[in-house]
Amino acid sequence: MLEKSKKRVKRGTTFTVNLHEDVLENIISFFPIKDATRCGQLSTRFKNAWRFCRNLVFDLDFARGLTKGNQIKVINRVFNQHLGPKIDIFHLYFDPTGVEALVKYWLKRVTLKGVEELDLDFTRGDVPFKLPSHLFEVESIRSLKLAHCRLNLSTQLQGLSFLKTLVLRRVNIKSIQIATIFANCFLLEGIELLRCFGTLHLEIFARRLKKYKQLVVRDCDITSIAIDAPTLSTLSFCGKVCHFGFYSPMLNLDEVVLIFTPTRSGFPRFCLVTSLMISISNVNILKVSSTFLELGEFPFENGLYWKMHGKPKLEKCNPTFQRLKKIMVKGFKFEMVELEMLKFFLNQAKFLESIALVPSRNCRSKGFSQDKYQIVFRLWKASPNAKIRCFAKHNLVLPHQRCNRCGQLSTGFKNAWRFCRNLVFDLDFARGLTKENQIRVINHVFYQHLGPKIDIFHLYFDPTDVEALVECWLKMVTLKGVEELDLDFTRGGVLFKLPSHLFEVKSIRSLKLTCCRFDLPDLPTQLHGLYFLKTLVLKRVNINTIQMEKIFAYCFLLEGIELLSCIGTVYLDIIGRHLKKYKQLVVGDCDIISISIDNPTVSTLSFCGEYCHFGFYSPMLNLDEAVLNITPTRSSFPRLCLVNNLVIGISTVNTFKVSSAFLKLGEVHLENGLYWEMHGKLELEKCNPSFPRLKKIMVNGFKFRTFELQMLKFFLKQAKFLESVALVPSGCYSKEFYQITDQLFCLWKASPNTTIRIFKSIWKIKNWNF
Repeated sequence: MLEKSKKRVKRGTTFTVNLHEDVLENIISFFPIKDATRCGQLSTRFKNAWRFCRNLVFDLDFARGLTKGNQIKVINRVFNQHLGPKIDIFHLYFDPTGVEALVKYWLKRVTLKGVEELDLDFTRGDVPFKLPSHLFEVESIRSLKLAHCRLNLSTQLQGLSFLKTLVLRRVNIKSIQIATIFANCFLLEGIELLRCFGTLHLEIFARRLKKYKQLVVRDCDITSIAIDAPTLSTLSFCGKVCHFGFYSPMLNLDEVVLIFTPTRSGFPRFCLVTSLMISISNVNILKVSSTFLELGEFPFENGLYWKMHGKPKLEKCNPTFQRLKKIMVKGFKFEMVELEMLKFFLNQAKFLESIALVPSRNCRSKGFSQDKYQIVFRLWKASPNAKIRCFAKHNLVLPHQRCNRCGQLSTGFKNAWRFCRNLVFDLDFARGLTKENQIRVINHVFYQHLGPKIDIFHLYFDPTDVEALVECWLKMVTLKGVEELDLDFTRGGVLFKLPSHLFEVKSIRSLKLTCCRFDLPDLPTQLHGLYFLKTLVLKRVNINTIQMEKIFAYCFLLEGIELLSCIGTVYLDIIGRHLKKYKQLVVGDCDIISISIDNPTVSTLSFCGEYCHFGFYSPMLNLDEAVLNITPTRSSFPRLCLVNNLVIGISTVNTFKVSSAFLKLGEVHLENGLYWEMHGKLELEKCNPSFPRLKKIMVNGFKFRTFELQMLKFFLKQAKFLESVALVPSGCYSKEFYQITDQLFCLWKASPNTTIRIFKSIWKIKNWNF
């Protein structure tokens, strides 16, 4: 079987799985009933597999296009011919009017076969369906979802001992029945009440429930909620304002959502706000509506009542909010009471990270600008890292394809894609489309785009013969202030020449180019754009040394650059002492023979390819990780002095990853011969860096040869604070050989805490604390 799997198989070849009939029936039994019946149409082997199906899903997708009589016929046929001993899932979307006895018969069948997940949706019916009493005596149910039902619970519940999730929608349930559920379902993890009625005072007494975590209440006729659940982590409420009472400290509360609908009855009760804030002070994420502080009479919100009663009570409230990091306010109108609320949170939350403000549709100040409030926000905030952003309705941050799908789901989002800020036409978009279809879709998006801003533009395309059209697309995204630009033209036959106006754009923060040719002039003229560029990734790009120098000379905010399979640059000069934020340099498979680095802020250095000369013109005090994956070469003679310069230059590194060819640097057949004994070994012994920060070393392709053992001995003796060494051999060795090498390593290492391990594969190092 293994020999056959290694052979190359031609495209279009079909496979037959030689499995036992019982094994196949067991696999298909976990399919939904709809998929199980389709398997029977594909092969006669699966003809009766659906009779053992464990997942009987007769949901809305199943009922779409079927009459009530056809639904009954199909469901009865399944139950009459079902031979399996177990039914795990039963979903039913059905109108029980006139056939209540038949529905109770179906429920009896699934409960006798130990159903674990039960979802009953009777929203098609005229009146709520009365559930049979035996349903609540079943011990096997783990998840129970009921819609448009009427419960028949007794005070002494005989079943549902293993219930974990309870979802009730449009259900008539009383406070006594909810108390019964919490008193008997000890494994309950969450409960959701959606548009339920019959309960005015909701009591969540779950101190004995060690796994209870979630409470969701939406659009229910509830006037008060009493919570005694120390393990509660998520609280979500949407509806009219009600009184919250907490009878235990909410230390595990992570996320709170309070969406209060406006009401004009009664007077504001600000004491409820203060008590609620103190109770949820341990929350991590808080999402509220703009009516969070109103709680009633709108005409008084900015008048005398607010100044005499609301504002003093708010100032007396002094919760700490030690864990609060994220806040979202929906329907923000920049009015007095809302600004006071925002000021309150900014003053109290000392570790706040972000606040998202979503203005209301009927915002009174239609021409408001967030910038005029930024100065006030800076004065209010106690956390220096807090970021406040305002998201208008048209500021969609979804990719274009997802915005288009939203328009298919609801007519309210029909034109949302026209304001999309993320135009992602990447490989996933292009898969399965011809070049003409790609052009048609992209042109359609650009012609009907109405948004003032485009943040992200990704393009995977073949520009051959349509270079002018691609330049037109780039012109449109640059005019709308694009910040992240990713252009991949690997489909094209030749390198695409980028237009000169692209390098005059000041809004670009991230630039990724593949299979392109720069149009920067070689003369030392000033670069008029890319002032705010932070990340530059070039793959298969023709760029020369003068153009690289110009980028480093004018992009003052540059943080990292990656050169992958690039051509045109032989001498790479990273002269960026004036770049205070530059941290990363990645060079892979480029035709570079020397790299000069004069930037003390570099923290990551990664190089892959044939060995080149490294020159360091400033101390690399911030260097944290160095990766030198040098490919073997047989041209010229070893230059061991270059190794000494490189080792001294990176002596302050924390993590060092190298290949076994690190000390070869030339003639391989001389590595263990006279040349190594006369020159290489002496040069290595003269090199005497201290490595005060080196803690981790990884060597890939280790062959346990003389020069490699000398290299490892050198690092073990010099690095006095070394913690771990990972070796990945190029072949297999015996256990006795590993034992001998371990004894040598113990004699060489200067740090007693050094751990040396040998891995068969480089991928297994991830499981080790390296």
